[in-house]
Amino acid sequence: MNTISWNCQGAGADLTKQHLRELHCCFFPSFLFLSEIENGSPLLKDFQASFGYDKVFTVEPEGQSCGLTLFY
Repeated sequence: MNTISWNCQGAGADLTKQHLRELHCCFFPSFLFLSEIENGSPLLKDFQASFGYDKVFTVEPEGQSCGLTLFY
């Protein structure tokens, strides 16, 4: 069982998406935790579908506070 935990300071940048794909392909983590997410659910649902996770738990960003996401 592998886990990746990453403070990505926003997940919308193309370079961030590319790096996440590379990490996922190399390690196939059972759990992927992303902190300081600045984007909401639509982008995260795309990640969930492209990485093949069955479930996702998200704390949405609110105001100046960033969100959290756990894919599993």
